[in-house]
Amino acid sequence: MKSYCIAVPKKKGEEVRVALLEGGLLRKDRSIARNKNFIYFPINDVGEDSILGYEVLEREFEILERRVKSYKDVVNVANELRKLLPTSFDMIGKIALVKLSDEILDYKKEIGIAILQANKSIDTVALDLGVEGEERIRRLEILAGKKTTETLHKEYGIELEIDPFKIYFSPRLATEHWRIAQMVEEGEVIIDMFCGVGPFSILISNYCKPKLIYAIDINEEAVFYLERNIKRNKVSNIKPILGDSKAIVPKLESADRIIMNLPFSSYEFLSTAFSNVKNNGIIHYYEVLTDKKKERRFEDLIKIGEESDVIIKKLSDKAVHTYSPDSSLFCFDLKVERR
Repeated sequence: MKSYCIAVPKKKGEEVRVALLEGGLLRKDRSIARNKNFIYFPINDVGEDSILGYEVLEREFEILERRVKSYKDVVNVANELRKLLPTSFDMIGKIALVKLSDEILDYKKEIGIAILQANKSIDTVALDLGVEGEERIRRLEILAGKKTTETLHKEYGIELEIDPFKIYFSPRLATEHWRIAQMVEEGEVIIDMFCGVGPFSILISNYCKPKLIYAIDINEEAVFYLERNIKRNKVSNIKPILGDSKAIVPKLESADRIIMNLPFSSYEFLSTAFSNVKNNGIIHYYEVLTDKKKERRFEDLIKIGEESDVIIKKLSDKAVHTYSPDSSLFCFDLKVERR
């Protein structure tokens, strides 16, 4: 493809190249050409007949494929808004979920296209508008790429079929899924009260030797994908159950371990969990809290335990990941003693 250029004697090549770079004149999307006597530097059109004392010419140059390191390198956004561009986004399989502030929403399509252009492993870019409803489903809007919303997500050797438009799933919990799995002992009965597509249950079943995992969810789509994931990962000791854990858990056998990953509602289900955990059993309780509220939350858990006639001991409390500037998702690992 043709470009304006200057022809420079070879012995002057490096000196001129540096001067062109410093002046912002050298084109970076074209390959520098050479022959026996001259180096041809492709230059930006500045409307001048000569540059650095060399006549401006026109000739064919090879196009250089630009290696894009970040979507920010190619996104078409007003300069004054670039500081508002998100520095990261969640990846579920081949779907990227991006959150944008109101000030930059007018550029959502441009941002989606740029993310797709800069990441060959991504098929679809979707705008994350937040979680809503009892089933905690994300409101998502496709910005760029394929319209297909089902994807295959991999973590710690398991594969999970997911449609994030129908089921809540957080890829930021992968390390937490693995942490809990490493704590499970052979022969345990486990209740996964809000199982989703089964990341906790399937990982535990795949790597540990529990007796049985009761995997419960109120979202019919979640249980549908859970059943598919059980078959995909060839695990057999998981029992999928569709329904409300408050109604189902009291009907199940007592559990050695209960997982309560419903960050904005787990508190409402604590008495149900306390009523069905074995003596010296473990509960993994998740909630989004500010640091200040987190310090008071354990006292609340103790009170609910007393009402359920159990004594709880805090084995640990840890921030799993940040949720907002002033809050994080915390996990309380609780040991429960029956009175």
